[in-house]
Parts: sequence; structure tokens; C-alpha cells
Amino acid sequence: MRNIKYFLLLVLFAACNKPVPRNNEITKIEFAKIGTWLDRGAAIRIDSSLEYNYYRGASTAKDGKYYKGKITQAYWDTINKKLEELKYKTLDTTEHFGMVDGSAYEIIITWKNGKRRITRERDNKQDSILMTFDWINNTYKNVKLHPSNDSLKFETTYQLPPPTPKTDQVKFPPPNVKY
Repeated sequence: MRNIKYFLLLVLFAACNKPVPRNNEITKIEFAKIGTWLDRGAAIRIDSSLEYNYYRGASTAKDGKYYKGKITQAYWDTINKKLEELKYKTLDTTEHFGMVDGSAYEIIITWKNGKRRITRERDNKQDSILMTFDWINNTYKNVKLHPSNDSLKFETTYQLPPPTPKTDQVKFPPPNVKY
């Protein structure tokens, strides 16, 4: 009888120590941010294979820097939990205020049966969506990244600065002078 108690106790402890794997529905996220006049944007792609791709923008797309890395399963689970808390499947897809000098975010969430693109602009209020987007934007700080020679392709577009207009080709007509 005493041996059975020890055996059952051992089985109970062994069962308690096994972590239950999380069933993440999201298979990939792509996130982009463009900021104020001096912030040239960034893009992040993370997928369920734990691949982490990062683009740090510059004055032109050619000047940007590309990085690759790996994240842990626990970090991927945390990202999934944060997006699930936002109820990403039913979240309004667009919220724009027509800002001139502020941050704008774009996220494309892909899951087993669909895809959703959500955009937001930062105004003076701080809500859970913007806090989560700021958190995702800073995930690169927790990943060991290595420079990549590849030009990584992203579905997001916010990380790219708008093309600079060519002002050297602008011609002004002579003034009309009336005497």
C-alpha cells in the first residue's frame, strides 16, 4: 500500500511538470511602422516556424538594413496571446485621423483560415491596440538579429517612405507683366 502511494505521488508530480503546448491559430504576422519626419520606418515578419525578419528603413528603400533571427516558442506564444486579446478577427481594420507628423502602424495577421490587414494612426490617446502595436514594434530588441544580405520582401507598405518629388525639373512660367 505504501509503495502505491509513492508511485501515485510520483506520477502526479511527473504529470504536473509537463507544459501543455499552446495551440496558436496565427501562422504569421507582418508589422510595419512609419513615424515622424525623422523616423524612416521599420518592418517585422514573424511566423510559426519562429523565423524573425526585420527591416530598418532609411531615406530610400535601397539604404535600408535587413536582419534575420530566431525567436523562442514561448515568445511566439506571447505574441499570439497579445493579438488574441485584441480580438484581431473582429477589430476595425482602419482608423485614420489624417495626421501629418505622427506614427502610423500596419499589421497583417495570417491564420489558418484567413488574413486581416489592420492600420492605425497614433493620436493623443493611448489604447490597448496602440500599446500592443508599440510592443510588437519593439520586439526586435529582444531577438538576437544578424545582418542579412538578402533584400527581404514584406507585404506591408508603411515601412517605405514616399518617393521624394523631383524638384529640379519644376519650371515656373515667367510672370505676366502688364504696363
